[in-house]
Amino acid sequence: MPARNLIAIGAGLTSALLFAAITTGHPLAMLVVPFSMLPLFLIGLSSGVTTTIISLVVATIVVASICGFIGGIIYVAAEAVPAFAISKHLKSFSNKGNNQYSRAPASKLISYITGYASILLILIFVSSLGLEGGFIGMVERQLNMALEPLISNNLNSEESIKNLASQIARLAPGTMTAWWLAITLISLGISQALLKRFSNIYVFNLNLAYAKNPYWIVFGLAISLVIGLISDGLAGIIGWNLFQVLIVPFIFVGLMVIHLLCKGWAPGPLFIGVFYLIMFVRGWPMFLVAILGFFEQWVKLRDRLGAANST
Repeated sequence: MPARNLIAIGAGLTSALLFAAITTGHPLAMLVVPFSMLPLFLIGLSSGVTTTIISLVVATIVVASICGFIGGIIYVAAEAVPAFAISKHLKSFSNKGNNQYSRAPASKLISYITGYASILLILIFVSSLGLEGGFIGMVERQLNMALEPLISNNLNSEESIKNLASQIARLAPGTMTAWWLAITLISLGISQALLKRFSNIYVFNLNLAYAKNPYWIVFGLAISLVIGLISDGLAGIIGWNLFQVLIVPFIFVGLMVIHLLCKGWAPGPLFIGVFYLIMFVRGWPMFLVAILGFFEQWVKLRDRLGAANST
């Protein structure tokens, strides 16, 4: 068997095991599961279509054997399909060996990935219509079971527990999908950096630092916010969940602006590290970053910072 096929099998197996780690229930599993798409990107960006398909098939079979048929379907939809499509799209530019038009593909790629994430979110709602209370009801029931023994000493009211579970569950689909979108972009950036650093394979330079969000995401973000504010019931829930997904590209752009602002500044890496820590611990700085990313569409601060020459 050719060495490239063995590498593809190994990458597929690694991706599957990382994805299936969630079934262990171990807290550390949440640290490795997000990297399950990384091996697929590494193979997809460095190999041909056949090798990539081998990797995806192996990964899907292993996941299905560990997590069951439904787990396999989820893996295909959330990992295999986007990894294959994104890799094939980028390879078409790599084969041309032309980096002249690097800005447009980065923006288009963000558009495609965000659009796919929005479709996944809608599918979550549609596919769970047969369940009692839908997907949100299922999450709420699980949270009730988990929260009751944890907070019963502090909250004696069963109604308070149910209200807390309901509030978390209402935003759970959007939170999950937004997290998937962020991890996909991060994994893509890491895979490109690794291939550039440790291989002699030509990798098309996306220049993600210069990516601009398409206007449909701008309008979609505004519309979903309005729907969430003025609507009740399912429409309002979908609006707020979609808002969580569509705000991610603006957070991404805002972070790119911050990185470029700190470029060449001696304390820059330390500042960025502390800022990320505060952002993930406190949460609210993400909205400030998203606002920065939103107005960057028109202010174009990165042009002035020389983002066109960044990698």
